[in-house]
Order: sequence, then structure tokens, then C-alpha cells
Amino acid sequence: MIIRLWISFMSFLFFSGCTLFREVEMHGVEDIRVEEFSASGVRLHADIKLHNPNGYKVKMTRADLDLRANNKYIGKVKLDETLVLQRKFEGVQTVKFSVAQEKLSLEFLGQVFMIALTGRATLDIEGSVTGKGMGVAKKVPVKHKEEVKF
Repeated sequence: MIIRLWISFMSFLFFSGCTLFREVEMHGVEDIRVEEFSASGVRLHADIKLHNPNGYKVKMTRADLDLRANNKYIGKVKLDETLVLQRKFEGVQTVKFSVAQEKLSLEFLGQVFMIALTGRATLDIEGSVTGKGMGVAKKVPVKHKEEVKF
């Protein structure tokens, strides 16, 4: 009898796993700040409006994003630190990204020069972010474009 109950419970968890993990909602980007844009690399801080509808915390563990400045490819973006959203969180969270020098494209130095002359750039971030909650990982697509002043 106990074995049947255990099998039934595990079957319920297995088949309802998709409904137990609800996707974190992104409600827009309030601000993108460039902390560093030099020959040593690019560091960005983005204030993003997020909502975690789950009754448990969710961690953003990995980012696979492409960064473009003025439609020129800069490089692959990585998370500087794991982002943790508390259960039922709704608000603005700062996310820290960077592009290391060894991953920068050849056009990077030309873009730094152009941005220094104009004082602004249109940044385009596209790719995916992986989140994890209750042992379930999920990949979410990301696409955002914004003009940033330096």
C-alpha cells in the first residue's frame, strides 16, 4: 500500500513538473548602465523589472547573450554573478553582465572610439538566460535594444 502511494505521488510530481515551475516574467528594462567600456572589456549593469510567480526562489545561473553596439558585434556576454529572485518577488533587480577582453570582436576598439566621439550608443542584447528553481532548469529567450548615453 505504501509503495503504491509512493509511486502515485512520484508519478504526480513527474507529470505535473511543468506546472510546478512557472516562468519568471520580464516586464521591461528600466535602465542599462555601462560600468566599463574600454580596451579591457565591457561591464554592464541592467535594472530589469521581474516577477517570480513561484512559491520558491529562482536562480539565474547562466547567460548566453550576444552584445552589439550600433549594430556592430561586440562579443558574448556572461553573468558576473548568480541572480537570485526570492519567492513571489515582483520588482526591479540589478543584473551584472560582462564581456571579457579575450572574447571581444576585432571591431571592439573601433566602436569604443566612435562611442567616445558621439557620447552614446545603441546597445542590442539577444540570446538566452538559464534559470533554475526546485531543481528544474529552464532556458528563456532574451531580446532588448536601448540607446545608452556615456
